[in-house]
Amino acid sequence: VGILFSMMKHTTNIGFFRPFSDEKVDKKDSHTSLIKTVFGMEDEVEDMSACSIAEALDMISNGREDELKDMIVAAYQRYKTGKEFVLVSSTSTDAANAIEIPVIISTTLSLDLCITYVFTGEESAQ
Repeated sequence: VGILFSMMKHTTNIGFFRPFSDEKVDKKDSHTSLIKTVFGMEDEVEDMSACSIAEALDMISNGREDELKDMIVAAYQRYKTGKEFVLVSSTSTDAANAIEIPVIISTTLSLDLCITYVFTGEESAQ
């Protein structure tokens, strides 16, 4: 959130993208919905991610990791059109983090993007 606020000093044409959505409420990612509202983004929440965590896990377990990466790249390329800055965020669930880091790193390299990983330093509630 701090990164987005900082970028708003330079441009209002910003975006927020999550490769994997949480989809907990009404098939919408509540975290992305909150960011969209706080920053006044006009984008549809559904366009701000490539697929759900469940879809990603299914694709990986069925040997379709390359197809998943292609889906993420295509969704991101569509979403970033016309934006000066897009923050790509990870998910907030342990299930996604198990698969997300390696997939995101390889996908990010494909997109030639910079990576800044921010961790909370908190332990997961178990």
